[in-house]
Amino acid sequence: VNGKRAAVTWWIDDVMMDEKARVTKQLQGPDRERTAMQIHIMRVFDELIQNRDRNAGNILWTKDWTMWLIDHTRAFRLGRDLLKPQLLERCERTFFQRMRELTAPALAEAMGDSLTKQEIEALLARRNVIVKLFEDKIAKLGEPSVLYTLVR
Repeated sequence: VNGKRAAVTWWIDDVMMDEKARVTKQLQGPDRERTAMQIHIMRVFDELIQNRDRNAGNILWTKDWTMWLIDHTRAFRLGRDLLKPQLLERCERTFFQRMRELTAPALAEAMGDSLTKQEIEALLARRNVIVKLFEDKIAKLGEPSVLYTLVR
């Protein structure tokens, strides 16, 4: 911040519960499909950035049933393999398209000096695996079974 190393915290208003409480109470929210769609986005995103620390305490739900993902301190690792590919069942359509379009120069520009060249290369390698996984699912099951548009 202002040229100095710092930690920045963004407070999330109207937090209703974390994922542990949601699962314990067996809640799905007023729109079960929207809740499921947000979980699918989280799973794909965590594989893309190789977040090794996703747990129920760092998934928050606000009163409008919007999921917020916090604590990404163990992300952007150098591994090129997916951690839990079996959890990648569906993908949000725009997210999938943007992953297909992502380039090393665009990623480097967006991330500045936050990611190393090796971290960018690893992320793109994982992206390639994720895109291929969903392309194979689409070929086998059909696009409507795999891709969806998140209802806001």
